[in-house]
Amino acid sequence: MKRLSYSQIDEITELLLSEYVGVYPFDTIFGFIGIVTPTVEKKIASIKNRQEGHPFLMLVDSLESARKWVDIPCKFELFVKSVWPGPVTLVFRKKDNMGSSNLGTLAIRIPADMVLRTLIQRVGGAIYSTSVNVSGERSCLTESTIPDSIKKCLDFFVTADDKLSNRVASTIVDCTFNTPIVLRNGDNVKGVLDMINCIEK
Repeated sequence: MKRLSYSQIDEITELLLSEYVGVYPFDTIFGFIGIVTPTVEKKIASIKNRQEGHPFLMLVDSLESARKWVDIPCKFELFVKSVWPGPVTLVFRKKDNMGSSNLGTLAIRIPADMVLRTLIQRVGGAIYSTSVNVSGERSCLTESTIPDSIKKCLDFFVTADDKLSNRVASTIVDCTFNTPIVLRNGDNVKGVLDMINCIEK
C-alpha cells in the first residue's frame, strides 16, 4: 500500500486514473476513493464486502457535473446552492442509463474542499466515495481504527492534515419528494433544516 500526503495531488490523480482504489481524508470522514468505472466499483464493493448493485455516494466537482448524473428539480435550485459545496449529500433521481445500479436514485455531493474538487475535476468530474468500513459495521473515523482486512486490499492511503482531525459524516437529504427529507443527521444538519423550512414556507 502506497502512502501519500494530502498535497500530492499529481500522484493521487495518476493512481486514480489507473483505476486504483485508496482511502482519502475527505472534508467529512475518511472514505474509499476511486474513479467511476465498473472495475473500480467492483473493487470497492469487494473490499467492503458489500453486495454489488448498491450504488456508492458520488462526489462531483461542480453543479454542472452533478446535472450530468441526476435531475435537479427547479424548485430545489436555491436549496441546492445553499448547501453545496459542503458536507451535505443529496439524493436525486438519476438520469437515464447513468451508473450501473438498477436503482432510480443517486446520492451525490459537491465537497467544500477545493483541493479535492480540483482532484475530482482532473479525473473526469466525478469519483466514488463511501465510508471506510466492512458493510454493516461502523465507519472508521481514524486511521488506527481501519482493520487490517481493509488495509491489505488498498492500493494507496492518503494521510490527513491536522485540520481534518475532527470528522463528522455528511448530512443526507432525500430530494425525490415535494419537500426534502433528512435521512441522516450529520455535519451542518441545523443549517439544512433551516433551509428546508424556508422551502416549505
